Amino acid sequence: MKKPAIIEVCFGLAGAASCFAQEWGLSESLDKVWLFLGASLVFVMQAGFALLETGLTRAKNAVNIMMKNLMDFCIGTIFYWANSHNSA
Repeated sequence: MKKPAIIEVCFGLAGAASCFAQEWGLSESLDKVWLFLGASLVFVMQAGFALLETGLTRAKNAVNIMMKNLMDFCIGTIFYWANSHNSA
């Protein structure tokens, strides 16, 4: 089965970026940027979870759901910070 052209282009660009990063010693920096980007996307998803859960519950429970999502974000931020400082 033939791969779609977009997949070949993406893997080609990723391979070229990896070679460039290794040549210039940027591999660790790119790893950190990628980790930060992924973590940022996950944390932004919390807003979507809050809206989804609030829309699926009764209005009287909306504040409780928002507080639960805020606590998830706070605890997740603390664990991310603790893990990123221990692994560096």
